[in-house]
Amino acid sequence: MKEDKYIKYLKIHYQEHGTINDIDRNFVVIFEDEPLKVGEFFAAIRRQHRLYKKGRTDRGCASPLTLNRYQELDMMEFVWEPGTVKAKQLEERDIKLEYVMNYYDEHHTFEGLPDKVIIDGVEQNIGSFISHIRTNHKNYINGTNSKGSDSKTALRRYAELDKRGFEWEPKLNQQKAFEEDDKAIRYLEKYYRENGSLDNVPKTVIFEGEELDIQKFLADRRKKHRKRETDPTYKPSKLELKRQDALDKMNYDWEFHKHQKESMLENDPYIRYLQIHHQQHGTINDIKPRDEVEFEGKILKIGVFVNDLRKKHYAYTTKAIKAPSVTSPLALKRYQELEKLGIDWRPSETSLNLKNHAQKNNIKLRTLKKYLELFNGDLDKATKICIASRKYNTKKNQPTKKSSPKFKTIMQEFEININTLVSLLLRPSLRTKQTSNQPLMVDENTNLREFCIANGLNYTVIQKAIDLKEKNLCDEDLQSLINRTITQYKKSGQQRPATWIYTKYGNETLVRHLLLSMNLDHEAILRDMSKNQIPIEEAIENDCFRRHSKQEDYYLKPIYHDIIAFYNKVNTSPEYNSETAVDALITYFEETIKNYSLTEQEFNIIKDAYIHYTRASETYKLYNVAFEKDEDKKVQKILNYKLDDDEIEEAFFLPLRFDEKVLIGRDSEIYKRRSLIKNLTVGWNETSEEEKIMKEKMYNLTPQELTYITETRKTIDQVKAKVHSRT
Repeated sequence: MKEDKYIKYLKIHYQEHGTINDIDRNFVVIFEDEPLKVGEFFAAIRRQHRLYKKGRTDRGCASPLTLNRYQELDMMEFVWEPGTVKAKQLEERDIKLEYVMNYYDEHHTFEGLPDKVIIDGVEQNIGSFISHIRTNHKNYINGTNSKGSDSKTALRRYAELDKRGFEWEPKLNQQKAFEEDDKAIRYLEKYYRENGSLDNVPKTVIFEGEELDIQKFLADRRKKHRKRETDPTYKPSKLELKRQDALDKMNYDWEFHKHQKESMLENDPYIRYLQIHHQQHGTINDIKPRDEVEFEGKILKIGVFVNDLRKKHYAYTTKAIKAPSVTSPLALKRYQELEKLGIDWRPSETSLNLKNHAQKNNIKLRTLKKYLELFNGDLDKATKICIASRKYNTKKNQPTKKSSPKFKTIMQEFEININTLVSLLLRPSLRTKQTSNQPLMVDENTNLREFCIANGLNYTVIQKAIDLKEKNLCDEDLQSLINRTITQYKKSGQQRPATWIYTKYGNETLVRHLLLSMNLDHEAILRDMSKNQIPIEEAIENDCFRRHSKQEDYYLKPIYHDIIAFYNKVNTSPEYNSETAVDALITYFEETIKNYSLTEQEFNIIKDAYIHYTRASETYKLYNVAFEKDEDKKVQKILNYKLDDDEIEEAFFLPLRFDEKVLIGRDSEIYKRRSLIKNLTVGWNETSEEEKIMKEKMYNLTPQELTYITETRKTIDQVKAKVHSRT
């Protein structure tokens, strides 16, 4: 029956993509030589499901066929009500899972995984996700199966984390911490019996054959005690109450140790420096937020210190107390000392007027505060970064909200022939999941994926080949298998991959293989193109920044994009030549460093990403010329890109690297043969008729090869002549 094909196709789609909720309302697919309007099918099945839930039975909403469809779609976690909170949650969990897996692939451990991160400009709670998936996994193991803990998507997530050795029950470390804390209590009881007080208790001790950090243990108890005293919603555990009672019996001072009071209140280097500064300058209000000084052999961030005290004093005087440190003896002592020095508690550029400042510059207050903290109170730099981020996020080519790609939009952007595209998309997948918990390593420091990207190899194809061979060659060690597979790949080239992405502006070469030949992370770039509906040039630009930055460097992205925009301008504008373009770029870099007060580390991130992009961009320009079929358009692109004669010739020969839209292995015989043809074509005009006959016999040139050499040489010369006539 025709109707059964929908579920059959959707199962294939689910296996390929891990979801069916990415299908658009207008999605049409050619499946088993028959068009399926899957988008319309979804709309119809949702209407039927609503009727069924209301108890109605018209329109076949309770027929055996339809009920079976409900069941099958539920198993694939079909979202019956798109746009709901549930749909958003599923999307966010996949985003978080991808971040967690990428973190492990980069660091080879889950330790240090941040609790919260910024992904695509949105804060994601990774800690909450980890807690959620641990709970679901526990329910699944125990057979509770609550909240979809046994769904296919949930099982997929468990499998991905299992492969990377994820610790589902981190209780052993907790138990060890409990044991250490109990030892600390026993040591303190012993010390109290011997000394009658805990005032001078050592910071670290060896007790019962183990080193104990007593200072850290007491600091943790003081923190919990303050929270118990100030937060009525806090409910300490029975174990924590037991520890606090034990310390109370030892007359423990919950504020400070005696020796800490003396050292912190009387021997404060910051206060002593401010006293000297006041004697020399008559004021301390000239100290700026980023000021640092060398004092008594130490570097004091005196600007940060003064600014922090101003914030605490404001909270203290307005009763807006958010932390115990605001009213601590140390803080109160410092307030008094700064009062004597005539401090101005009403700074012009602090949190007192940040709201007005944010409104004046049309930036978000929360974002401004975040960057102020990051840049140690530098309001000017924080403001400029906020403005740059705002401009970048509001560009017309940047999506303002997450939405499913529109079918017509994709058609117009990439000039897709739907029947051809669909037939390619439905090819059997070569992608398989790695069974090992550890990433495949080429050597001690480089994993297989990194090696493939650096050398322009298709990781998916090589990983698949290794997986298949490993099942049949158990007697061969993994390292030898990896090396042999890579060698074989270089000789034979690659098989057609599982997924083909849209061709670009009429090019017949697949985008995946084009990126592969440029030694770029094609999977990341294609994912960016698909998710945000952006052209390949912009996706390459984004990937170059990702490759040289970390999550905490996200604020530098708008500055990087501004530099790239200027680079593209000077390389396409007729008012710049090769020399003036370089001078203009150097000047622009210098102004950017000064304008944003970039540190050396910040500048190096932007610089490395910029260099990576310029190299990739220059290569892509050649490809864009190479696969342009219209000669007049080809000439215009050459003029726009300002290509010289050598670059024009190189562009004409780039298609020789591909065979039926697939990148050829560099060590293959066909690649070597085409390299020969290329060399002959380059010097064909300077070759005499006798030499041409001799080379034809020497290299056994076929009639087709001779035709290619003569026609290509003729076309190159024609294009060069047109270019020269317009310059």
